Amino acid sequence: MTFWRWKAPAYSLLRRLPPSRQILAAEQKNISLLLQQFPPSPGLHLDLGSGTGDNLSVLPFTTQRIAVDIELSMLKRNPNSLQVIAHAEKLPFAAGSFSFISAIGLLEYLNEFEIFFREVRRVLQPEGYFLFTSSPPNWANRLRVVWGEKLHFYTEEQLGNTLKGNGWKKLGHSRSWLQEQWLIGREAFPA
Repeated sequence: MTFWRWKAPAYSLLRRLPPSRQILAAEQKNISLLLQQFPPSPGLHLDLGSGTGDNLSVLPFTTQRIAVDIELSMLKRNPNSLQVIAHAEKLPFAAGSFSFISAIGLLEYLNEFEIFFREVRRVLQPEGYFLFTSSPPNWANRLRVVWGEKLHFYTEEQLGNTLKGNGWKKLGHSRSWLQEQWLIGREAFPA
């Protein structure tokens, strides 16, 4: 039994309890402000690490969204009708398939974040946007190991250097207590 199989039933409930509700509200407000500045174009959207779908309400409405997660027990609770089980570092989609990609609360679970950014860049259309969150290495995030989570924390400088070195441009960035919210686009040169 994987970690997520026992966590999935309680995941959404815990996110609705204080103080989680207040923390998530601040993060969602920042995400909404970023997306107001750069609204995604119509087309096929991809939500990576979609889990139970709790973050779908903050994303732009579309009937063409694919929810991707590695854990079936999380996707079973996800209201999105199009679902795919896959690793975020190896997506089963053609190059340039998506006009908008999101990954909220996923990056801290990935050890190979450079591979992840290259793979997202591959499936994103040249004019598309990628919205993701990161968890900086602070004491509050380190307390999350109580849940038994193996997490990877990246500084703003680490991520900024990686993005710049892999063909991304930062369009917007904000911070809340536990996470940083990023909106990026592809640079003009090929990967």
